[in-house]
Amino acid sequence: MARATRATDRSRRRTKQPTTEVLNGLNLDFSESPTVWDFLNDNSFVRGLLGPVGSGKTYASLAEVMLRAVKQPPSPVDNVRYTRFAVIRNSYPELRTTTIKTWQEIFPENT
Repeated sequence: MARATRATDRSRRRTKQPTTEVLNGLNLDFSESPTVWDFLNDNSFVRGLLGPVGSGKTYASLAEVMLRAVKQPPSPVDNVRYTRFAVIRNSYPELRTTTIKTWQEIFPENT
């Protein structure tokens, strides 16, 4: 039986910045939740986060998207941080009423 190998991100774009100090003004301190803290500090290419309703999975995942985008170095051509993420839910109405709603609460467009 073959051993499963763990996928890791070997790219050079990683930085050694603590995740709680990247965005000033936002309370993204997940140090009280060891599972979420491990998720945010893991650089594996593919990761998952499981937990019961109300455990902060969506909040942590959206914080992860923003933290990764902010940590990415800008392009030397135009000084823009190019990044892509996929957020997947069972249906669009579920995405709209849960994940998009939480994103707009954490990162309002008009501020």
